[in-house]
Amino acid sequence: MAPEGRRTSAPRRANPTSPAEPLAAQESSCHSETRGTDVAWGAAQERGGGVDESDTESSFEAAQWRILEQLAGGAPLTTILDAIVELIESRGRGVLCSILLYDERDQTLHHGSAPHLPEAYVRALDGSRIGPLEGSCGAAAFRRARVVVEDIRTHPFWDPYRELAEAHGLRACWSSPIFSSDGALLGTFAIYYPEPRHPSADEEAAVRSATHLASLAILRDRAQESLRRSEERAREIAQLYSVSSAVNEAIARVHDTESLYLVACRIAVEQGLARLAWVGRHDPSRDHVDVLARFGTDDGYLDGLHLRLRDPRFGWGPTGRALRSNEPAITDDIATDPDFFSKEEALARGFRSCGAFPMRRQGRPTHDVLIIYSSKIGYFRGEAERVLAALADDIAFAVDSVEAARERRRLVATLQERVKELGTLHAISRALRGHPLPQPKLLSELVSLLPGGWQFPDLCEARLRWDEVTAQTPGFAESPWKLSHTFGSVPEGAAPRGLVEVVYVRPPPAEPADTFLPEEVELLRSIGEMLARSFEQAETERKLRSSEALLSMAGRTARLGAWRIEAPSLRLIGSEQTFDIIGLPANAALDLHQGLNYCDPAYRESVADAVHECLREGTPFDLEAPLVTATGKRIWTRIIGQAERDPQGKIVCVTGAIQDIDERRALQEQLRQSQKMEAVGQLAGGVAHDFNNMLSVILSYTELITGSLDADSPLRPDLAQIARAAQRAGELTHQLLAFSRRQVLRPRQLDLNETLSTTHRMVRRVVGDDISVVLHLAPDLDAIRADPGQLEQMLMNLVINARDAMPRGGTLTLETSNVSIDADAAPTRGPGPGSYVLLSVTDTGVGMDAATRARVFEPFFTTKAPDRGTGLGLSMVWGTVMQSGGHIEIVSRPNAGSRIEIYFPRAEQERESRPSDAAPQPHHGGDETILLVENEEQVRTLVATVLRRNGYTVLEAQNAGEAFLIAEQHEGPLHLLLTDVVMPRISGVELAERLAATRPALRVLYVSGYPENSLVRETVAHHEGLFLAKPFTADALLEKVREVLDRPHAEVPPPSSSDEHDRLAP
Repeated sequence: MAPEGRRTSAPRRANPTSPAEPLAAQESSCHSETRGTDVAWGAAQERGGGVDESDTESSFEAAQWRILEQLAGGAPLTTILDAIVELIESRGRGVLCSILLYDERDQTLHHGSAPHLPEAYVRALDGSRIGPLEGSCGAAAFRRARVVVEDIRTHPFWDPYRELAEAHGLRACWSSPIFSSDGALLGTFAIYYPEPRHPSADEEAAVRSATHLASLAILRDRAQESLRRSEERAREIAQLYSVSSAVNEAIARVHDTESLYLVACRIAVEQGLARLAWVGRHDPSRDHVDVLARFGTDDGYLDGLHLRLRDPRFGWGPTGRALRSNEPAITDDIATDPDFFSKEEALARGFRSCGAFPMRRQGRPTHDVLIIYSSKIGYFRGEAERVLAALADDIAFAVDSVEAARERRRLVATLQERVKELGTLHAISRALRGHPLPQPKLLSELVSLLPGGWQFPDLCEARLRWDEVTAQTPGFAESPWKLSHTFGSVPEGAAPRGLVEVVYVRPPPAEPADTFLPEEVELLRSIGEMLARSFEQAETERKLRSSEALLSMAGRTARLGAWRIEAPSLRLIGSEQTFDIIGLPANAALDLHQGLNYCDPAYRESVADAVHECLREGTPFDLEAPLVTATGKRIWTRIIGQAERDPQGKIVCVTGAIQDIDERRALQEQLRQSQKMEAVGQLAGGVAHDFNNMLSVILSYTELITGSLDADSPLRPDLAQIARAAQRAGELTHQLLAFSRRQVLRPRQLDLNETLSTTHRMVRRVVGDDISVVLHLAPDLDAIRADPGQLEQMLMNLVINARDAMPRGGTLTLETSNVSIDADAAPTRGPGPGSYVLLSVTDTGVGMDAATRARVFEPFFTTKAPDRGTGLGLSMVWGTVMQSGGHIEIVSRPNAGSRIEIYFPRAEQERESRPSDAAPQPHHGGDETILLVENEEQVRTLVATVLRRNGYTVLEAQNAGEAFLIAEQHEGPLHLLLTDVVMPRISGVELAERLAATRPALRVLYVSGYPENSLVRETVAHHEGLFLAKPFTADALLEKVREVLDRPHAEVPPPSSSDEHDRLAP
């Protein structure tokens, strides 16, 4: 009989009924010594001694009949085999027998019966392999024939076991194979003797009887075992199908994967199919098999498992093999499976076999596997494997169905959610189309649309913010169930412009993880992006429209237009301002050649060449050219252009701009004229300054010499001529200074009407009887601020100029009026916006052409004969007007007379009455000490001489440094500082300031022949009455010195501390 759990089969013999001939055993004359006293051998001798031979044969037959009766009665195989062994042992003294059972699968021999052989020897031979040199039994089984070994000590068959046999006193062994009726090897029957010997014929016959009885017993036992197994298998199969049926019934009512897995495991255990069943899923990312469901005797077994397919220690058990191969993997005997790594834990819980069945879906592999543990060895064979594999596939199919149904439900729910979301997005899009700017009304409408897009709209509230505008649904409140999203592009580090929030005001009927679905998170993000895109686009469009309007306004203001010439059609496309400059309607259609026709013929070719070269070579251009507009007006324009290329570098068009620069060129011409006048004025001012110093010396010395002569001296007339010439030169310098706007003015508020009325009689005398003088004086004329003397001088120059323009007589009209000029109406070349008093001097004389008008204010320019004027009259007029902050215009044509218009800014203060002339003070000297500071040596010497002759003590200094030193070293008082205003390094004003710190009683008289300097003008304004302009006479000097010295100290203003003191003349 083969051990339980081992399959046996044997090849059929060609002649199963013919026993094989005994193998001739080697005989040996040597007999081994009996080693010690063995209990088994003693018992054998007792059983075999003192028996009559006839009685022995009779008892042998009776014993056989008893064995057959036991066999027929169903006695256990071990009982029958023991009886057979004892029957043979009883026939001779010292005989020991054994029966070994053959396992065909492993080709090994296992213990069947050996009641009197030593137990250690029996255990050593149990499970021994068959082979040609595997002892008597192993060789007999291998050779399928009887093997007789007369002396174990010398026979080669016993080489592997000789020491074992001798240790137990075994010297001879005869072994016969046991066959079934069809010749299959069932086992071996062996007889042992304690000494070497050969079997007798009776012994051989007895062995044949024993092997026959053993064959019957083994075959009967195998038949019974086969029947038992068949019945057990039938029960197991019925159990398998019952489990399969129950699981399939559960499949019909269970609709989620986890529950289905658990039910399948529970049914398998509860119906006795398994001790433990579980479903695992392999996670490739972690290379770990996770337990999804379990049922049965676990006791922490699964918690201790750490299955990894890629780990060689754990990945080759049944679970790993099934997942790897997608085929069932069986371990029939856990105890003998070297790859079952949790063997001890499994055996301790009663697990003997294991089957792993992959859950295949339509033959495709999955990551799920069903694992079942049985308490029976070899349980998962044949039909069990097939049924459980099919069951695993059924479960997988059911899972597919469950997941498909769940996916269908999910898709339907998702579709419904998407419909809601799309409805929300559509409603928001429709609202944005109405008024996209983020105003409160729009945000209120938008926020009311938000709750409808979420799972539980009845519980949903929302809030929306963009910049400072916020709107929310009526029930909005802070909540732990909140979803928010910020939106809108912002500079780095700034807060987001937009925020949209959705909350559930009460706990929603969903798992916490599903309160807001991923799709809802995406919906909120989409809403934010839509709002940001719409709001920002609306703002961009608004800014663009504003920019376009500003650009259009700027274009109109700057008279600037854009244009494009397309290649190769040469179509000219222009902005509204472009066509306005040309004088065409905005929708005019032109090409390049038609556009060039509006260029001045003298410039047309150069403009065309520049455009064509740009189209051909890409050369940009920037040029100025006159156009003759569609209305016939000739204007100067600036035209710029550059080429535009496609991605391949081909020139596709020329874009550019055109600007009306007619007014700019006129202003440039006016600026050039002004700069020319300024240059001439600077020259004239410099000449006048030097003249003033020289004239001061000439006049003063002339006066001194004249005063020292007798009344009848013949030199007096000559000196009088010198004085008159110097005075005329002084008048000339005054005119030069007036033209160059460097004359020191003493402006005050004046009534121009009063001035004209006062000078009216003088004007009549100047123009003569053949010219009529007409006055048109506006009532309520505003006051102006001007120097009275300069205003009268300017008026007389205008009258004289008008008289000379009317040699045959005519009419001279003097007219005043109040004029207000708006910003829009202000002419480019005229006065700026503001309120003015206009003086118009109109004559009916010969008039002027354009060339004369362009030069009329230039100094020394005149159209009169050489002996009829200096050419400084109108120059002085121009300088005085400019220095007074006014503006002068000439309107004249040849033979049509002239009109000179002078605009004086209106004075803001009330009118001042004209002061009466003060009576001149007598000239006299004094005895005070005067500190004289003058860098011009001749002037300094003259002034010192005049002062000393009139009793004054004079301390002379060439510059401020010497003056400081003198003031520091002089021990007596200093009564007056007489200083030039403009000196190198330190001005006279600063010198006065610094000396006042140590000599506060020091009075100051400022002198300058350089009135164009800003410091001089400020000094005159600040120290009115303390200034003497060059050239001056000795009397004027003495009079001014005495005036300053005699003035009460409280009336003397302190020196100015203005920053202007640092502005020194070169």
